[in-house]
Amino acid sequence: MKFVVTYYVLRVEHITKPYRLAVVADFHNGDERAVFRAVKEENPNLVLLPGDFLHKAGKVERGFALLRLLAAHYPTYCSLGNHESRCGV
Repeated sequence: MKFVVTYYVLRVEHITKPYRLAVVADFHNGDERAVFRAVKEENPNLVLLPGDFLHKAGKVERGFALLRLLAAHYPTYCSLGNHESRCGV
C-alpha cells in the first residue's frame, strides 16, 4: 500500500514557536513500519490519527501495531472512523 506525504504550513498569531503535527489518516492496516519511518523523519510534536487506522474485523493487528509504535514515541491521539466501528472497536 502506497501512502502520500503532504505538507501544509499554518500560521497562527498566538503560536510563536514552530510546532509540527503528523496526521496519519486512512491507514487501513497498511505497512506500519513504513508509516512510522515517514512520521519519524518529520519529527512531529504530536501525532493525530483521525480514523480508519483499522480496516476490517479479524485483521486489526497492523493498525494497533502502528498505534502502539506512534504512542511509544510521540503524544498520539486518535478518533474512531467508520472502519473501527465495523471492527467492533
